[in-house]
Amino acid sequence: MQDPRFSKEDIMDFDVKWETAKFDQHLAKDTTVRDGWKSVSVDISVPNGKEHASEVDAPVFSVPGLFYRPLIEVIKAAVQDIGDRCFHYTPFKQFWTPSPGSPPQRIYDQIYLSDAMVEAHTALQNQPREPNCTLERVILSMMFWSDSTHLASFGDASLWPLYLFFRNQSKWLRVKPRSNVCHHVAYFPKVCPFFFMSFSWCSLSKLISVAR
Repeated sequence: MQDPRFSKEDIMDFDVKWETAKFDQHLAKDTTVRDGWKSVSVDISVPNGKEHASEVDAPVFSVPGLFYRPLIEVIKAAVQDIGDRCFHYTPFKQFWTPSPGSPPQRIYDQIYLSDAMVEAHTALQNQPREPNCTLERVILSMMFWSDSTHLASFGDASLWPLYLFFRNQSKWLRVKPRSNVCHHVAYFPKVCPFFFMSFSWCSLSKLISVAR
């Protein structure tokens, strides 16, 4: 508002509450972005200390508010990004010769240098191709991490995210926060207090340990 080009006449009809409500309505709609966030409820079969003929007969508790991003769309967005230049799609074996005449030593410092990746890549190349498909076939190795994250220095506000890393990228790149190679794919909700009220027959301390 201190800019000399600002004119108070431009905001004479501006209503903060009205504009904020419009933002809220927009955010409440389902996103059209393919790798955007979605919300679903998850039904969980909960043991109640009784024997049942089948798991489908066990009590079911619905946990709302699981936010997630479609995994296939996250993968597409990641490999199409400019950072894709750092992906290693062809695994290989790396050796080091300490001195002339000494036997070479195998180096294991990246996932894409491992026997598991090399063998998986070879097995994929040996499979019959899809009819009329000439695309390159590669192994995309993924690893997931999850742990509770505190949101503030004081208080107990927290989230429980699920992270995705691609092991086709160097570990030296993955450890750099500014490299932006960590993908958030889900946020796990906490079980509401009604859950514990519904299953009060169980020892509360034991129930809490498995109800995160």
